[in-house]
Amino acid sequence: MRILFWNLQKKDAPSELSAFCQAQEVDIIVIAEAGPYAGALGESLSAPGVGGYLRISPTTKRFEVFSRLRFSQVRAKHDSSRFSIWQIKPVLSDDVIFMAVHLPSKINAEDLDQHTNARLCVTELQHVERELGHRRSIVLGDFNMHPFDDGMVAADAFHAVMDRQIASKLYRTVNGQQYYYFYNPMWSRMGDQSKGPPGTHSYRESGVKAFFWHTFDQILLRPELLGRVPEKNIQVLTSFGELSLLNKKGKIFKPSDHLPILVELSSPLS
Repeated sequence: MRILFWNLQKKDAPSELSAFCQAQEVDIIVIAEAGPYAGALGESLSAPGVGGYLRISPTTKRFEVFSRLRFSQVRAKHDSSRFSIWQIKPVLSDDVIFMAVHLPSKINAEDLDQHTNARLCVTELQHVERELGHRRSIVLGDFNMHPFDDGMVAADAFHAVMDRQIASKLYRTVNGQQYYYFYNPMWSRMGDQSKGPPGTHSYRESGVKAFFWHTFDQILLRPELLGRVPEKNIQVLTSFGELSLLNKKGKIFKPSDHLPILVELSSPLS
């Protein structure tokens, strides 16, 4: 099963997106900030020969979701203004919990606000995990935080670590309470020696401190899914076929200043 996430920042999606999703057999497409172009994108994805994508409309206007899975395979579990959770039932494997997020930006939120939003996400996800009786969970989206920010690493928030071996221990105990891990592979996708671009989002800050590249778009995996998402199954996309999303200097230039993420969830036997 393949999932693509992209924050389009209310820009028009390039026509090459539909052809790419068909060629790569993407099963679920999640667009944040689709804006006024969501209808046109839906028409493009549902056009003859594109693979029969259907528009799934969460109650939140934060996302537009398109899927070529049957409706019986995608069940909405929770919607809020900042995240949505689905139970997804692939044909050849156990069901998984998929959460899409688009959390407040650093422009409009202090670190404590971001930490609080992260904690709210995890709390609701844990409710769904308890309801379904497993932790086969994947979180994908625009967190608007660096992998090293408090909301990403704190035990009472996402608790997302950079090491698969640590994550495989399932949880750690802090002040007598168990906190379950996420694994965050995006730690290894920062800087110009990483696989692909130096980050997923770029802008030039005017203050004393400037990162230039930011890894705000991330994927988090519960340890139960580590064997089904090896590193090679995670891509920060820089092109759709012949359409490059980077200019000649290697900077993001269209249509959004975020790059898409493509994730493949393999079946347990693959």
